Amino acid sequence: METAFIFLAALFSLRVAPVGAVVRHYYVAAVEIGWDYTHLENTVQKYIKAVYREYTDGTYTVPKPRPPWSGLLGPVIVAQAGDTVVVHFKNLASQPFSISPVGATYWKQSEGAGYEDSTAGLEKEDDVVSPGGYYEYVWDISIRDGPTQSDPDCLTYSYSSRVDTVRDMNSGLIGALLICKPSQWNKSFVLMFAVFDESRSWYGEVGERRSREGFRKSDTRKEYHTINGYINSTLPGLTLCHGRGNVFWHLIGVGTAPDIHSIQFHDHTLQVRVTVDIAPMTYITAEMKPTSVGHFPITCNIVKPKVQVRSSRRQSPKTWRYFIAAQEIIWDYASDLKPSDSELQSPYLPEAPHHLDYKYKKVVYVEYSDESFTKRVGSSTTLLGPFLKGKINDQFHITFKNLASRPFNIYPNGLTKVYPLEKNTNVPPNSTFGYIWKFTAEDGPLDGDPQCLMQLYQSTVSPERDLASGLVGTLLICKYDAMDLSGRLVSITIKTQHIFLCL
Repeated sequence: METAFIFLAALFSLRVAPVGAVVRHYYVAAVEIGWDYTHLENTVQKYIKAVYREYTDGTYTVPKPRPPWSGLLGPVIVAQAGDTVVVHFKNLASQPFSISPVGATYWKQSEGAGYEDSTAGLEKEDDVVSPGGYYEYVWDISIRDGPTQSDPDCLTYSYSSRVDTVRDMNSGLIGALLICKPSQWNKSFVLMFAVFDESRSWYGEVGERRSREGFRKSDTRKEYHTINGYINSTLPGLTLCHGRGNVFWHLIGVGTAPDIHSIQFHDHTLQVRVTVDIAPMTYITAEMKPTSVGHFPITCNIVKPKVQVRSSRRQSPKTWRYFIAAQEIIWDYASDLKPSDSELQSPYLPEAPHHLDYKYKKVVYVEYSDESFTKRVGSSTTLLGPFLKGKINDQFHITFKNLASRPFNIYPNGLTKVYPLEKNTNVPPNSTFGYIWKFTAEDGPLDGDPQCLMQLYQSTVSPERDLASGLVGTLLICKYDAMDLSGRLVSITIKTQHIFLCL
């Protein structure tokens, strides 16, 4: 899992024009640049990338300013329903490219994609723009393309080159297209979660040949898991201003491999949801309200950034006390499987030399009655930790004892107030540590949501290994009137809990 740390400090403000359809002109060129992915000084490993860049006019001599976090992304093209977008495209690269939108209405002459479509003449000129060539793409944004009343202010789409979709994408030619409601201010960031495969770029061989002229290229690593083209905590320039309203995240999934990005904004929720799953060529507009101050991580199976937010208000919560230990057990994945069940054994439970039958050593969360950790609360026939539940304004005081042989911790997903704030603090074996989890209104259900929302808590010392080892449990966050003073759910019945994990 690659990691990146994003410090949200600068604010990108985007203003859509007032009422009335307009013609919006964008002067965009495909240019070739040197790219090192880490964006660090004295980096010797660089690649040749082709990217979209915006210019002030048709001379293509003065580039427009760009947010520092944009990286490989092309310019953000913004329009609203009824507008006409005219993209004046100039190919300043050494390969043939095009511009093709996703989410916008266009005529055949502005599709920007070449394939066997029984067209000829003028309807084929948009398919490929040769090096040094120029083409004018016209997109008529229809009412159906725009947001509905219940949608966010802007819908997220993209544009890219489709001469050779795989090679063009891995070369870097992609940008964001936002279709917005009239007269909306949209404080936005665009994050592109992409896996770039340099062995499938137009510039693989060219990069190696040019390495003797200044660009160096690795002979071993070809794939890079990136946010906006950056890896290893190097995405720069994201600044989030607290107290200036909600912020919108335009999330784009890109890649030519079947990777899935599970993105989580820790200690903050995106319209109540904590995690967002993005596969290649998917688009999500997510709204977030900054609620606390500090640097907080944004994680996914590929990258791990950080966010800084402030706490906004204090409330008098009801305190629930839990004593939870991490404890090692032997777990049988197939306790009811008979030796005669060969049809199940072969495809689903292959034998291995490192375990007995289907029994493995696991570590699980176990609840105890007090700080002595001698009397266990209840008994469990699953790997799940104790079922924790609370309502808005409540707080948990958790005493955690590590009875396992490795360092672990316990940390919730989806809560904005967790003390201590450092998520990766480890608790050594035979040590005890105290946590305070507070439930704010931002964590819980909104008016249109169910009475309670389900979240997870887990160990985050080594997230993937800890989860695979068994350290996970469920956390229920309810509305004020969904629980009584004793903690019983009102008019809600939860019969079973299911967590599906692919390990």
